[in-house]
Amino acid sequence: MKKTILAGVLLTILGCTSAPTNSGPSTQGYAAAESAYRKGDYSGAISTTTKIIAENPGMAKPYFLRAKSYQAKEKWNEAEADFRMAIQESSEENRSVYLFWRGLFFSDRQLHEKALLDLSRACELQLRFPSTQYYLECFRSTAATRLALGQFEAAQKDCDFILSKNPDEKTRREFEALKLEAIQGKRNSAR
Repeated sequence: MKKTILAGVLLTILGCTSAPTNSGPSTQGYAAAESAYRKGDYSGAISTTTKIIAENPGMAKPYFLRAKSYQAKEKWNEAEADFRMAIQESSEENRSVYLFWRGLFFSDRQLHEKALLDLSRACELQLRFPSTQYYLECFRSTAATRLALGQFEAAQKDCDFILSKNPDEKTRREFEALKLEAIQGKRNSAR
C-alpha cells in the first residue's frame, strides 16, 4: 500500500499525468500504464509501456514508468536499463529528473558511489535548469548519500549551499540537521 501511494506521488511530481503524445493510441495506452502502476499492477504497466515504447521510440517517460515498474518487481537489471534509456532519451532540461530518480534507485540498493554520480549530475543540471520540485531534493539526497559514504565535509558543503539561499523554516531545519550529522560524522571519523 505504501509503495502505491508513493508511486502516485512520484508520478504526480514527475508530471506523468499527461500522455507522451497528443494523439493516437499512445494517449490512452499511457494513461492505462500509469493507472496500472498506481494500482500496483506492475506487470500491466510493464506490458503497456513496452507497447508504447515500440510504437513511439525515443520518449523518456515510458522508459521511466517501466523502470519504476521493474524496480517495484525487484528486476534490478531491467530497471537500471530503462532508467538509462529514460536519461538518454530525455531533453537536457528534464534529464535531472531521471538522474535524480536513478540516483535514488542506486541509493536504495546501497550502491552509493553510483547514486552520488547521478545525484551530483542532477544537482548540476538543477542549477542550470531549476525545478522547484527537484532542486532541494537533489541537494538533500546528495548530502545524505555523501554521509553514507563518509564524505562529511562535502555533505556539509551541500548543506551550506542550500542554507545560503535563505530557505523556508522547514527546509532550513532539515538542512541544519543534515549539516550537524556531517559535523558529528567528521568529528567521529577523526577520533
